[in-house]
Amino acid sequence: MSNKKISELELVASNASGDQFPLVQNGETMKTTMSKIVTYLDTIFTTTSDVASQITAAITTKLSLTGGTMSGAIAMGTNKITGLGDPTANQDAATKKYVDDLSGGYQTEYNLSNTATGTNVVTINQTSGLAVFTQILAKKDNAYYEVNNSLVEPGVTKVEFHLYYEGAGFPIIMHYRIVEGKIRFHVGNIAVDGGAGTDTNSNLEITFRLI
Repeated sequence: MSNKKISELELVASNASGDQFPLVQNGETMKTTMSKIVTYLDTIFTTTSDVASQITAAITTKLSLTGGTMSGAIAMGTNKITGLGDPTANQDAATKKYVDDLSGGYQTEYNLSNTATGTNVVTINQTSGLAVFTQILAKKDNAYYEVNNSLVEPGVTKVEFHLYYEGAGFPIIMHYRIVEGKIRFHVGNIAVDGGAGTDTNSNLEITFRLI
């Protein structure tokens, strides 16, 4: 038996299960082996694969996923998650209709194209008058109508107006604007009686008075 410090001993190439180590247990000096140490450490630590298996088992049990396996339950389909069903199947009728309307482009009550197919400008240089336009009003459409009037002044002139129309739609003056020498009306045709298309009655009358 050589008389050397531990730091002076040679290092083993690898450990074996029968390697021995001194230890103190309950105040008594004893010895143990590498295999006993490994057995004890196994009760404290776990492996990555063991953790993964435990997580998979816990999720499958707790969530009761359809199919019984993680891969079968959460595989992505074209429009749904396989095993969980089509999410639109649980929508109430009103919600589904709202979604369908949005996707179908039905939320377009007003078309702000501002296109004109007839005369939308008249000239009346008086403090009041009847402006008759030959613009054909399309339902769910709108257009700008202009009265040329040299008496109006931006920021000063106010207008009182009435609108008359015999067509099937329900036109309204959505707003008006005074620019130098002009009264511009923004008229929308609200087709609350149903249907789209063009109204053949092209006479739109706006009676106005400067105040």
